[in-house]
Parts: sequence; structure tokens; C-alpha cells
Amino acid sequence: MTRAAPTWLMPVVAIFTLQTTSSFLNRLIPIIAPAMSEEFGWNGSSIGYLTASNSMGGLAILVGGSALLRQIGGMRTLELTLILGAACMAFFLYPSVGIALVACFVMGLSTGAANPAGSEVLQRFSPPDKRNLMFSIKQAGVPLGGVIAGLLVPGIVVLAGWRIALLVCALIVLVPLAFTWRLSAGLDERPARNG
Repeated sequence: MTRAAPTWLMPVVAIFTLQTTSSFLNRLIPIIAPAMSEEFGWNGSSIGYLTASNSMGGLAILVGGSALLRQIGGMRTLELTLILGAACMAFFLYPSVGIALVACFVMGLSTGAANPAGSEVLQRFSPPDKRNLMFSIKQAGVPLGGVIAGLLVPGIVVLAGWRIALLVCALIVLVPLAFTWRLSAGLDERPARNG
């Protein structure tokens, strides 16, 4: 009797979706920051600092988040960091570079969680003869997220302003989680509890 498990298709679609969403979230900063900086009177170099803070968030979870990834699972960790990242967009409404730096850092956590989560799931669910293809599909989410952000967000900023753009972007980040949230319970591998 074979063990009941999802086919390789659903795990790769879920991981690809989350990887694309994470990439989208973290491409927003250099797109929206110029409009914010202009309105709040921030120095133009603030965009570089905000982007660096975002990258530091990704680095932080890669260095210090392995226990969390093991405890609750890679996909669930990625989903929770995406929810936090979407919530942090609200802090951009406050005209403080310091608060924006912290928000960017938290938004960057999903970048660090995306690769370990995707690799761990696909390692277990992709058939050996399709493994290279599955990992390539997963990685394709990174440039795709950037393309979506680069094509969509500037138009929203021009038409409706950067505040509305943030709201739309938060929804774009949260909606795919409705699809992956239930799947992650079956796709994540968690350590067995003793006792």
C-alpha cells in the first residue's frame, strides 16, 4: 500500500507561488521609496538604506532562523514572514526613516525563508527524474516577482498614489496565502514530538 501524499505538482505550484510572492514583496521598496522620500522630504540616499535593511532581514533569518524553520516548517515560516511583511507596509505611512528601516528589515525576512523552505519541500516531493526541472520552476518565481512588481506597481503609484499602491500590494501578497495555507500543513515536515 502506498503512502498517501500530494503529487509533485501541488508542492511545486505552492512553492513557486510563495517564491514569486516573496520576490514581489521585496522588490517594492526601490519602486515605492522614491515617491515616499519625495513626499516626506527624505534624502535620496534613504532608498539605498531601506533596500539594505530589507536585505539584512533576509540575511538574519538565514543566519538565525533555522530553529524556527525546523520547528514550524519551512512553508509555514515563509507564509508567516509574508504576512508580517504585508502588515509592515502600514508603517510606511508614518514619516520616519527609522520606522521605515525596521519595516523593510521585517519585510526582508521572507527573502531569507524562501529558498530553504522551497528546497526542503521540493527535495522530498519532486521525483528524481524531475528534480532539476522542479527546482528551476521554483527559482523562476524570483525574476517573475520582480517583473510583476516592476510592471504593476509604478502604474498604480502614478494613477492612485503610493499609499493606494501599498494597499494593493499588501493584498497581492496576502491573497496567494489563502491558496497555500492549508497545503503547508501537509507539505511541511516537522520533527516528531517526544512523549
